[in-house]
Amino acid sequence: MPKQYGNRMWLGKRRKITVARTKSPYVTMEDVARAAGTTRGTVSKAIRGSVELNRETALRIRAIAREMGYDTDHLNCKYARTGTVGVVFTEMNSEYYNSIVESFRRALGERGYRMVTMIADYNDADAQVSCIEYLARLHVLGILVLSEINLDLKRIRALLDEEMIPAVFISNMRNINFGDVVTVNHALGVELAMNRLFELGHKKIAFIGDVYTSVREKAYRASIKEAGLAVSPDHTVICRERFCRGGFEAAERLLSLPEDERPTAIMAAYDSLAYGTMKYAHNAGIAVPDDLSVISIDDNLVSSYYNPSLSSIRVPVEEIGTRTASLIRARIEGNPGQFSTVLFTPELIERESTGPVKE
Repeated sequence: MPKQYGNRMWLGKRRKITVARTKSPYVTMEDVARAAGTTRGTVSKAIRGSVELNRETALRIRAIAREMGYDTDHLNCKYARTGTVGVVFTEMNSEYYNSIVESFRRALGERGYRMVTMIADYNDADAQVSCIEYLARLHVLGILVLSEINLDLKRIRALLDEEMIPAVFISNMRNINFGDVVTVNHALGVELAMNRLFELGHKKIAFIGDVYTSVREKAYRASIKEAGLAVSPDHTVICRERFCRGGFEAAERLLSLPEDERPTAIMAAYDSLAYGTMKYAHNAGIAVPDDLSVISIDDNLVSSYYNPSLSSIRVPVEEIGTRTASLIRARIEGNPGQFSTVLFTPELIERESTGPVKE
């Protein structure tokens, strides 16, 4: 019976036959680490093209992996060679998302990584998962997913596991147990805003949101009830249109109510809705904040320059981007450990758009 050593088969003492190498499904990263006399984390860095590992060590480990039949096809991918991280997000016109991604990009760049971005429709779960799949097939080093809707987590996990790609999620989705999660306590943000309006004497407070702001709407309703007030159906507007146009149309509906039913304050689910609200109020001759207080969430850059400047709940987008980059770098560079959930706390930034209720 001939004996086989590595990729060579010996017949007797003199004759040798070189056989085609096949990828062994049984060779693991741990096997490569033992053969290379190193750790699994270092092997992971070499295979993924991490900028943290010197070239000589990486080439040696890759050569050992290939010799053992470990699947290293993705090493030929330009994204693996150049240290590229993929990002999936859903809105080019959202300052909130763009600010997070820009902070993320800068933090990655400081460590030598690059970023490639894919954009999908905000409400299209299949398209967002398809973007994740596309990036995974490109063998990027890691993937950041920003999404506010429920995605097919089972499918995403299968894709990431198959390609051995780590991911970090900025999301309110639950049951993500295969990646790090970064989120914001939006319910607390609404509570801070509502409590300030209560302190200013407002009781007739309306809410403007859209179909994707249910968490904030729920927190608004809870705050109204905790204050011992009734939630008026007429004071809750869920817009079909989003951003400024949605806020404008919602304000038209609210501020056209009979004067004794009209809200004295409006809680907008995000700043762009508040801009539209204040534009309609201005057109209708309703002074902000003398006749109507307006408060919102996100604290976009333009909010401090609006006239009047918008009171808003600040979400720490810079810190979110930086922390997310730190999390994904750690996974790329072979850092094991349990997945973490990072919860950021918002803060109230009071400006000119809120004031005492008019007597």
